[in-house]
Amino acid sequence: MVWSVLWSDKSKKQLRKIDKKTVKRIIDTVEGIQENPFMAVSKLTGS
Repeated sequence: MVWSVLWSDKSKKQLRKIDKKTVKRIIDTVEGIQENPFMAVSKLTGS
């Protein structure tokens, strides 16, 4: 199952303000999470 990511206008505006190399890393990471969103989740412990 593939999830979709919606970029808000505010996030797009903020991405335009930072350097291209960092933007690429952010987009690549978000696209990776899009394919498997649970890879970035960890279980709570001790609660």
